[in-house]
Amino acid sequence: MKLSILHHLKFQLFLIAFLIAVWVWIFSPGIQIQWIFLISMLLITGIPHGSLDFYIEQSQAAVTGTSFSSARFMVRYLVNMLLYGICWYFFPFIAFLIFILLTAYHFGEIDWPFHHSGRLNTFIFFSVGLFFIVFAVAAHAKETASVLTVITGKVVQEKDWLLYSPMLLRYAGAALLLLVCWVPVYLYRMGYPFFQIVAWSLQTIAWCIFIYVMPIFVGFAFYFGAWHSVLSFNLIRQQLSLPPDFSGWKRLIIKALPFSIIAFAGIGMLVFFHFSVSHLDNGIAYIFMGIAILTLPHLQVFTRLVQFVARSASEVK
Repeated sequence: MKLSILHHLKFQLFLIAFLIAVWVWIFSPGIQIQWIFLISMLLITGIPHGSLDFYIEQSQAAVTGTSFSSARFMVRYLVNMLLYGICWYFFPFIAFLIFILLTAYHFGEIDWPFHHSGRLNTFIFFSVGLFFIVFAVAAHAKETASVLTVITGKVVQEKDWLLYSPMLLRYAGAALLLLVCWVPVYLYRMGYPFFQIVAWSLQTIAWCIFIYVMPIFVGFAFYFGAWHSVLSFNLIRQQLSLPPDFSGWKRLIIKALPFSIIAFAGIGMLVFFHFSVSHLDNGIAYIFMGIAILTLPHLQVFTRLVQFVARSASEVK
């Protein structure tokens, strides 16, 4: 028997997002409360959802009957992080652009429920992810400009971010509107169910509105920490064949805990290093930089997981 809509994870997350919006509207939390909310979401789900990459690749190897080496996985993972970290240190603006592209791809593929082979399919979900990120950053330029200035090594100054953000916001908004109008037609011609297409369109519009009206640290924290991370956790849970109940989620969290602690320690060392060297007071920028360094190897693992799940689903059909 099919579950009612109340039992669907996405609906539950949207309901929580609505309650968050009501909380912000009634209490108008100050910047310190917003930062606490952001850090809490990063610690509880944001960073831990990327701490299961080892088990993802191990599980895929077991299913496909291929060899898996823990040492080889760790070395490859750490080398990718090291090289990207060096890039951030010497070429911060280039590393920032790479991070935006990686994040656009990663966010897009998680939000995209219509995975099939073909470059156009990849281009669509990448475009949605890219314009959504630009829209979110540009819509809150006053809060994000100083952070962007720090993580790009001051290649672009705060005043320039503030100057060009209205233009970026208009272009990103127009691009998202165009995609929401055109993509459903494309999907319908591809034979996807009408209800599923409408659900994706409403979901995209709803997140744009939520990000636009919420304070950036609350809006981004919930989108990344709850929506993106919990959906990713759920995909990993399915891959590891864990039950969709409390025991399954508990086992998933326990598995993520050791690697999460290592990630927390690494980001903490990065923040401490930059404080001690440059005495900059924008610690949130270095937290995002640490997350960015973790993103490169995580995206490589997770993209293979999404492709693996998509292939498995098509074989079942």
